[in-house]
Amino acid sequence: MTLAGGGVIDIATRDEIVSHHDRLESLLSKSSVHGQRLYGQTPTGAGPLVIDLGSPPMGMLWIPQYICVFGAAPFLGAGNIFIANVSAAVLAGSLPRPQQLALGPPVTGADYGGVLAVGLQLPGSDSIPAGKTPVYGNEHLYVILAGTGLAAGSATVYQATAYVLEAPDSPSTLSV
Repeated sequence: MTLAGGGVIDIATRDEIVSHHDRLESLLSKSSVHGQRLYGQTPTGAGPLVIDLGSPPMGMLWIPQYICVFGAAPFLGAGNIFIANVSAAVLAGSLPRPQQLALGPPVTGADYGGVLAVGLQLPGSDSIPAGKTPVYGNEHLYVILAGTGLAAGSATVYQATAYVLEAPDSPSTLSV
């Protein structure tokens, strides 16, 4: 129906409206889970050091699958072979500022409620088992490097990569 001034009103039957709403619900409830690779790095220092891999967009969460932490490059050679006395922990939660971190034992200032992997030697990688802590939109996925080997400057930069599944932050996402 066309109104004065060019306005248009669509008239639909109850069945047409129900069908339209069912179609919209079906489109909105489709899974939008997809994989994403993350990367972060930090220059060498006395430590502890933080490598921030980021945080999920608003309304989404990450389900970490895999993490890899290494020195200047992922190849054999200076700064990439085993880096003595440096270990890594992978966490999800509030990102600590470097001035909050202090060598312990233990390293203080980290969000230990979101530990995903510990004791990684460099270079090192780990699969994160299903059911571990998800990373919510207001949290970060990050790596903390600690140990006396950081002061020795075994690497010019430390890097981390991760693979995560990004999914909508809804009660049904984690009920699988």
